[in-house]
Amino acid sequence: MHFIIDTGGSEIILDQRLAQTAGAQIAATMAGEFGGAKKATVGLGRVDSIKLAEFTVQNMPVHTLNLASISAVFNGLEIKGIIGTRLLMHFLPTIDYPNGGLILRRVTPENLAKLEAHTEAQKAKRIPFSFSAIMR
Repeated sequence: MHFIIDTGGSEIILDQRLAQTAGAQIAATMAGEFGGAKKATVGLGRVDSIKLAEFTVQNMPVHTLNLASISAVFNGLEIKGIIGTRLLMHFLPTIDYPNGGLILRRVTPENLAKLEAHTEAQKAKRIPFSFSAIMR
């Protein structure tokens, strides 16, 4: 499934159809307002778990939204969800731009040192940013 990253958003947003299939428990809805003054109904709820690579995050708060219109922006690629910063702040996230991927590592001093050594060896561009909830 294809997800996009929204560093301006907080929660995971699931396409309404995926949320229904995944058994998301929706507690409420609200009117959402988005870029370009667009409005849509947003579901507020949770899923039991979300699996990302080797990680499983349990009791994940989610929002739901009809994401069908977003696919046109991505040349018809069917977008099933949006990853916000609330999830990313629990990891050392790296965006692999050349390969179009998201790499998640546990936040440990060892992983931070390995990541810094790797980027130095590869002469990779580093654009560090932090989330207030990350503790070192």
